[in-house]
Amino acid sequence: MSLTIYFLDPADLPAIQKVRAEIFTPETAPASILIQTPGLVAPDLLVELAPIAVIPFDRFREPDVGV
Repeated sequence: MSLTIYFLDPADLPAIQKVRAEIFTPETAPASILIQTPGLVAPDLLVELAPIAVIPFDRFREPDVGV
């Protein structure tokens, strides 16, 4: 798993790091990238996450598309 975090204000970094540490232990923490940006997809957002995860092959199921 990897996690890209886009954020607006560098003053928010301590809060971002605190929440990340509450959710992930050092053993389970994904590779992460923090990117400061001038804007996000919605003007009222302060932080945007772009996670990437891998589903183990034995847990993969074809989606039911109702055909």
